[in-house]
Amino acid sequence: MGILNTAITGLNAQKVALDVTAQNVANVATEGYTRQRVNFESLSPNARGVDVAGNGVKVTDIQRLADEFLIKQTWKTSSTQSYDFIEFQNYSKLEKVFGSDGLNLSEGFDKFYAALNEATIKPESTPLRQQVITEAESLGYQFNMLVDTVITQKKDLDEQISAAVSQSNTLIQQIAQLNKTISDNVSENVNVSELEDQRDQLVLELSELFNIKSTVLSNGSYQLTLANGQPLVIDDLPSTITVTGSNPTQLSLTIVNQNIPILDNTPQASGAPAQNQIGGSVGAMANFQSQVLEPYETVINQIARDFGTEINTRLQAGFDLNGNAGIPLFSPGLMDATNISINPNISVDSLAFSSNPGAVGDNGNINNIIAVSNLTFANLPQFQTLNNQSNADTFASLLGEVAIKTNQSKISLDTSEIQFNQAISARNNFSAVNRDEEAAKLIEFTNAYQANMKVISTVNQLFDEILKIF
Repeated sequence: MGILNTAITGLNAQKVALDVTAQNVANVATEGYTRQRVNFESLSPNARGVDVAGNGVKVTDIQRLADEFLIKQTWKTSSTQSYDFIEFQNYSKLEKVFGSDGLNLSEGFDKFYAALNEATIKPESTPLRQQVITEAESLGYQFNMLVDTVITQKKDLDEQISAAVSQSNTLIQQIAQLNKTISDNVSENVNVSELEDQRDQLVLELSELFNIKSTVLSNGSYQLTLANGQPLVIDDLPSTITVTGSNPTQLSLTIVNQNIPILDNTPQASGAPAQNQIGGSVGAMANFQSQVLEPYETVINQIARDFGTEINTRLQAGFDLNGNAGIPLFSPGLMDATNISINPNISVDSLAFSSNPGAVGDNGNINNIIAVSNLTFANLPQFQTLNNQSNADTFASLLGEVAIKTNQSKISLDTSEIQFNQAISARNNFSAVNRDEEAAKLIEFTNAYQANMKVISTVNQLFDEILKIF
């Protein structure tokens, strides 16, 4: 009987709809889950005639309600947010170090020159001379600790880049495996909605590390590349990202036996910092190393070298309490912020404050040494804005630049967080489970299921009545 077959098709179709609705409700709190919808199609009648109804209904497919553009926006904004977070985090750390009481070179210079100014009153005073040595030693220690914190921050970023590379390789492998599974299931007409959700979540995690681009292939697979086109995943073929040599800021990837450079943040021949466009947290960490920490380390070393060399030169031009020619205050030789330290041979008596070997109380050379505080230097080709300033002013300008960059990076982070949240919200508004909507569908499909059951029951009653006739 046609009416019975029609009711059975309706019963089966509503059963599928209830199953899908139950799946949606069960995953209402599942991160990254995309709601599904059953699409129906009416079955045409087998016979012709104006009095012939159709043959019921069939399920054409279970549709995953996903918008490719909205999904890609979450990946794009995730990369930007991750980049901005790493940049702000590291600038904030740098600002705290540079501005801390114990490591602020501007304060160290002020105390050193203040001790020299006091010594001009009574140059032969042992306590005043000792104070100069003490402040010089403190300033040298500040240089040591300051550059050490920069080097430590570089090493921390090295470790973070290496960990991120390892994480990215795991994600790339998992995405390639899901590509294979999805492709196989699509060819067999198997619903792959949950697998696609899993893959999109993995790509979202990968987008935190790199700025990626994607293309959906005809078999349902993703082809993923970096922003500049270097392949990460082609169908079910994963690439492997490796650190080139011992430098985490040099990366390459290998796919189908081809080795492709993707990052080289070594300084350029011009001395300018290298640039990379790979984005995400890895790009931010590599850029911060090459464009911020390494140049800043150079600046600090140059300040120490200029300062220490000039102080030593001027002390050696004077005479100590015994009328002997002066010796360097800081250990002579190749000097930078990592090794600047007090000359072990210096003593209160050997400080050459006098410009006259026969005048113990003469302060002529002290004034010559103090004049270094106003001396300008121009040895920073990478930082033209810091040139032609005194040592103290150079560091003060550097500190000011870090403070400005920290503030700018915070503004960028706030903006990118808003954009990421908006992208997630837009994606969820389109794809996430709506409790009220699913509750309404549950009632709708339950009623439809029961109605089809009622039709079947009615058919059975009619059939029984017919049998009673015989």
